[in-house]
Amino acid sequence: MPVFYASLDQGTVAHLALRLLIRTIWTRSRPLRFLREEQVQGDIWVVPAEVMKGRHDAGTDFRCPLSTQALRIVEQAAEYKRDGYFFPSVRKGVISDATMPA
Repeated sequence: MPVFYASLDQGTVAHLALRLLIRTIWTRSRPLRFLREEQVQGDIWVVPAEVMKGRHDAGTDFRCPLSTQALRIVEQAAEYKRDGYFFPSVRKGVISDATMPA
């Protein structure tokens, strides 16, 4: 994993997303791709229940602590932010799930 993580050094939206996914091991790629600025509250990422896996009407928000390294990635991703999303697509919306396995 350290070698793979180190290879994600281009600072692209996809590389930053993968780095943050690795740093927040308790989350899945869908919530990460749809990460919005209002979800980051200090050093906590509040993942809305509706983007979590499972029944949409039964969940509660998930609170994911962000390490210093994860917060740095969020700061870097803020440069690409569009329409409130940290990981926007080149055209519209957010990056594709196919982008994540890069």
